[in-house]
Amino acid sequence: MKKITACFLVLSMILSLASCGISGSRPTEPTAAPDSAAPSDSGEEKDEDGMTSPDTNTNENQSDSQSSVSLYADVVRDYESKYGKLTFNNVNGFNSYTGVFLIKLIDFDKDGVDELLIGYSTKLEGYPENITAPKLDVWSIENSKPVRSYEGAIVYHGDIGSHCAYIDMDGQYFLINGYSGYDTDLHLMVLNNGEFQDYYTLVNDGNGSCQINGEDVDESEWVEMYQKIDRGAIKYHGVITDSGQETEESLREDLEQGYAAVGM
Repeated sequence: MKKITACFLVLSMILSLASCGISGSRPTEPTAAPDSAAPSDSGEEKDEDGMTSPDTNTNENQSDSQSSVSLYADVVRDYESKYGKLTFNNVNGFNSYTGVFLIKLIDFDKDGVDELLIGYSTKLEGYPENITAPKLDVWSIENSKPVRSYEGAIVYHGDIGSHCAYIDMDGQYFLINGYSGYDTDLHLMVLNNGEFQDYYTLVNDGNGSCQINGEDVDESEWVEMYQKIDRGAIKYHGVITDSGQETEESLREDLEQGYAAVGM
């Protein structure tokens, strides 16, 4: 009788499990990810408990960028106090401009914190009023203070003619300095460890001797490199011309964007 009762109980349990939809087969094991699986693009890290940890480097860079903005605003105010705000001067048919004409944040050294590129133009003493000298300075943040990394970048191209320029070339920003005329001595500089250093140099004595980075090259190779720079550079001449890149409207618009970028 006991055996019959036991068998009846076992049969009842089997029927109960079947009615609940529970299978007696072995559950499928999850497939392991291959060793070569790419990491998540989110940039987030997880701790031992599987919790997402904040990206410390990203937060630090964001904090540095935010603090640099207010510091750069003070620099801009100092420049406008010294050189004046952007002013256009139409003299003898030449529409030149003086004062601060460019405010731009650029990460020259790719460390995640922008530098301040600031352009200003001044009249040349002893020359007609329409002759101006535009220049570029670069400021960085060191120990929570603004420091000038470069002062007075300018490209001369005659006795009194000049312009200033920078370029985004091959994924890198360069500040341009030197001379470009009958003979040429151009320096494309990168920011490294707080200082601008030559990355490209182009020298042409005007008599067929051409060098790139101190090495003799064919004139055709030199001209190709020069034209690449000339076409790609953002130039400011200190005067509005039909052939120039800048106009009153573009200068004012870019300047307003610059003010907004530094919180002014």
